Amino acid sequence: MIEIRSLNYCFPDKRSCCPMLPSDAGDHYLEREFELARRSSTYGMMVKSGRLSDGLWFWDLENREHCYVSPGFWRILGFDPATKPHLMAEWTSLMFEEDLAHFGPNVDAHLADPDVPFDQILRCRTADGATLLVRTRGVALFDNGVPRRMSGTHQILSDTRVHELSEKMAEILELSNDAITVWSPQRGAQRWNRGAERMFGYSRKEMEGRQPRDILRAECALPWRAILARVEAGETWSGDITWIARSGATVHTSTTMQRIAVTGGDTMILQMDHDVTAKVELRERQRIMTRELNHRVKNLFAVIRSLVKLSAMGRDDVPTLVRELDQRIAALAAAHVVSLGYEMEDGGPLGEILEAVLAPYPADRAALTLDGPALWLPQGKITPMGLILNELATNALKYGAWATLDGHVSVRWAPVQGEGTSLVRLTWEEHSPAFTPAGTASQRRGFGSDLIEMSTAQMGAILTRGEGPSGIRLTLTFEAGLLPQPMAPSTFHTSSTARSPMQ
Repeated sequence: MIEIRSLNYCFPDKRSCCPMLPSDAGDHYLEREFELARRSSTYGMMVKSGRLSDGLWFWDLENREHCYVSPGFWRILGFDPATKPHLMAEWTSLMFEEDLAHFGPNVDAHLADPDVPFDQILRCRTADGATLLVRTRGVALFDNGVPRRMSGTHQILSDTRVHELSEKMAEILELSNDAITVWSPQRGAQRWNRGAERMFGYSRKEMEGRQPRDILRAECALPWRAILARVEAGETWSGDITWIARSGATVHTSTTMQRIAVTGGDTMILQMDHDVTAKVELRERQRIMTRELNHRVKNLFAVIRSLVKLSAMGRDDVPTLVRELDQRIAALAAAHVVSLGYEMEDGGPLGEILEAVLAPYPADRAALTLDGPALWLPQGKITPMGLILNELATNALKYGAWATLDGHVSVRWAPVQGEGTSLVRLTWEEHSPAFTPAGTASQRRGFGSDLIEMSTAQMGAILTRGEGPSGIRLTLTFEAGLLPQPMAPSTFHTSSTARSPMQ
């Protein structure tokens, strides 16, 4: 590197050692002194070494592979100038690909209209793999209206400016509700804002140097290596990722990753995660509700067909048959309303809910027995209870105890001892002469079974299934309360001898 310990050049008052200045050197004495200094060999050495500029470049536009870059710029980047031939590719090979993509169009815009300045900020790789932010400016030199050369300067954005910008940006990013992090494949998390702490439950100190994808068990449609390869190549990647937060909760994010620096062979990546968990869960609920609706409509038509078939057995009086079918279908519609929620805000009597949901299904009301104490079912359990009963009743009507006229279903419930809570055990038991132990009910699995399990989980209940000697048997254990006072009797019972008014 050139050492310049003193600046010795000829001042204008020492005429004997100074070259002659042109007549247009200027009127002010400093203007004339600057022109003299600019022409001195010492000044040229300072420019070439980078003392007065971070770097100069001079480009042959007629033979564009040739470009002179001053030695000082190469030294700043950590290269020996003697190893760098005067080729444009030596410089452009150090640029980030996404910056190089804009370099050519920016030059062409200036050549087409000199009033459009060429002024671009580039990211350049140093010899040790670090990244420098470089501002390059240039101007075209024309000969009879034809651009033949282009001259410009390099300015390395100082560490102080970059640090100040980084600190200001960090302050802004801390206020974001999104998780904004900076990490690298080799060194793990380097920045972890408050939004990330809130979203994932880990503090900045806990995540420093650790890989977020490992700690948070990231899952994505693409392999992680493929995502990382694209980001390291300079692409901006966007997609959906599923994480497991510290609390064990699943967090869905819309994520963007972008390379921001390359240091020592390691890539620094800026990652922004926007929480879309609520939207994903809403889509899932909508999907389930759509499946449930389709399932319930399908079942409803099957129930109506079964009612028509069973009601018509042994009947010759068509008007009576039509009247009874109309009443049953109206009751069935009312039962579906109840199965989707009781109108009372705080709950409803368990026995009345069971009666409303189940009464329309059997062809003969005597085929259903409801028996148990008067208890209160909380509002949050009414809809899942209705869905479970509706599914069981539909199955009984299609291929269970109510598929024939001689089958019977009993539903009984009673309090059981719980650990400090009021628990109720409800038992659904079918009795059918045509039942065979290894029948279809034990083998069949579809959305109806999934619906029962989802509704059971929603109730916070425990479900057991099995087969009795003459049909399926199911028990459901859940929390319920005493009937508010004053209300109806302390027990609810409909016996098999009772006849529906529609019969």
